Amino acid sequence: MQNGKKSMEEHTVFSGEKSVAVRNFTPVLSEPERIKTVKEINDTLYEVFSKYDSTDRTE
Repeated sequence: MQNGKKSMEEHTVFSGEKSVAVRNFTPVLSEPERIKTVKEINDTLYEVFSKYDSTDRTE
């Protein structure tokens, strides 16, 4: 995982009588870094889901 600036959102969720703090840490990226990260994620998702494309099935 990358080190660097992160923004944090915190929410409290109740489960029965217990309260649980849910923290979401999101990296703060420059525009070029964000574009690069989104492209890498999209490429990886394409590789994964293209394996399950219905046009490749022999059923």
